[in-house]
Amino acid sequence: MNKSVFSAEEELLLQGSINAVFLSSICISAKDFLESDYFKNLQFPFEKVKGMYENKNIAVGNLGMLASCLYLLLVLPKEKLVSRYPQEYNKVNSWIEDNSLKISDSYNYKDDADKSLRHIRHIRNAVSHGNIELGEEKDCIFMDSKEKLGTYKLRMKLTNIGELMGKLIEVQRPFVADMIKKQNSSI
Repeated sequence: MNKSVFSAEEELLLQGSINAVFLSSICISAKDFLESDYFKNLQFPFEKVKGMYENKNIAVGNLGMLASCLYLLLVLPKEKLVSRYPQEYNKVNSWIEDNSLKISDSYNYKDDADKSLRHIRHIRNAVSHGNIELGEEKDCIFMDSKEKLGTYKLRMKLTNIGELMGKLIEVQRPFVADMIKKQNSSI
């Protein structure tokens, strides 16, 4: 077995990014995937779950998939990639501000630096703690609160969540490219 050229941290971040791209791609092509021979022959550990997809009781792009992708795109890379690509993450944070339906924020920030990536920070915390729910208006609600600091709540259309995931994938593109170069240079 070949020794990896990546550190354990790089390996985890790279595989997380790649898996987020893979899961997002399946969601985008859900109909084709569910009608594929591969899916038809796929053995599920819980056969009734496969039937839920086949009968359209659950969609491929569901809340669990959304949470999984956002976990891979926000929670894992938080400390490592946000500090490596701050300008790109600031652009995503501004995009969130401009594309949210409603934001309520009573959070007590220490300073402007603490507030600079607030949307990314709070969505990340909401995903980490499972504080996401689907609203009745084809939207998603992210909630983050901490005793003595306040509460943050953001509402965003599901279609915008897909776009947000695309933007987060794009932010990680330079990291993935760097890892590919690193791997190729070791061959």
